[in-house]
Amino acid sequence: MKFIFPCVEYEQKAIEFILEFHDNMSLINGTGGLDGMLRTGTYSDWLEKVLRILILRIYQEKEFLHSHTFMSEKRTIGSLE
Repeated sequence: MKFIFPCVEYEQKAIEFILEFHDNMSLINGTGGLDGMLRTGTYSDWLEKVLRILILRIYQEKEFLHSHTFMSEKRTIGSLE
């Protein structure tokens, strides 16, 4: 399996993933807040948030995240710790 950092090219796959949870009335965990952002904003807003947090963690050496959100070539997304 190849892990891919979230990017614009995977927007539709990410949205389909979240919609599958909604369709099945399942709890959503491990998406870095994508499900909430799609209710109040856009995928681009979420992507900007994820990148901003990653940059802060790298350059300021702060522990903002204990995990990172990734996608795969298939359709799934999730967090790795």
